[in-house]
Amino acid sequence: MCSLISSSNGTCLKGMSSSTIFRPASVSQEEMLELIDKFNRDRGISGLLHINERAICNAVAPEKDVDGFHIVNIGKLCLDQRCMVPATAAAVWEIIRRTGL
Repeated sequence: MCSLISSSNGTCLKGMSSSTIFRPASVSQEEMLELIDKFNRDRGISGLLHINERAICNAVAPEKDVDGFHIVNIGKLCLDQRCMVPATAAAVWEIIRRTGL
């Protein structure tokens, strides 16, 4: 099973919403790329999560890549340039900062 998560329905946090879109494991790369392209053009979607294949990762617009898997975001992060920090890493850093660990 392959899933994409986009922000459109179901409250997660204050001011945020999400929805999960499932596709069978047999989904074609072409169908996945078309779906991601559709999400990239949708101004109502601010980010995408849980996409692991390199072609799919790079199809997500870098500014919507909240996992930080797009090659541009990986490069910027490695070069200490301004970029979107992956959500999990940012959350862990915030927990460390707030608790003083």
